[in-house]
Amino acid sequence: MQTATPKYRISLKGRAGVEYFGDESHLIQVLTNLISNAIKYSPNADTVDVYVSRVSDFIKVSVKDFGMGIKEDDRKKIFERFYRVGAIQKDFPGMGIGLYICDQIIKNHSGSFWVESEPGKGSVFSFTLPLDQERKETDNA
Repeated sequence: MQTATPKYRISLKGRAGVEYFGDESHLIQVLTNLISNAIKYSPNADTVDVYVSRVSDFIKVSVKDFGMGIKEDDRKKIFERFYRVGAIQKDFPGMGIGLYICDQIIKNHSGSFWVESEPGKGSVFSFTLPLDQERKETDNA
């Protein structure tokens, strides 16, 4: 994605320090969607930050943009299928299913997905994935 968008610097920060066993293609789809949304909805910015960390028995991934942000009323609805924020529909193409699909993928991995945002200050989309305790115990045996 960095090569396709040379105007933006996509930085990766942090480490989980463990391997995660999940559906690789679907998790790549989530990250691709979040990073491309961060670029799309931040036309006046040049940076997207991706953070990875381990929090207790979870891996946490966050994608932070420096764009227009999302109003509170819209934040409650953006994970619904076909929902588009009214004010941006005319300027930014889309069908309103990307975040819905991401939410479903993370739920299928028994994880959580949320957004923190403030209009004019950008957004941080985050998800957690639980570490598989059975697999870790098997790997350590």
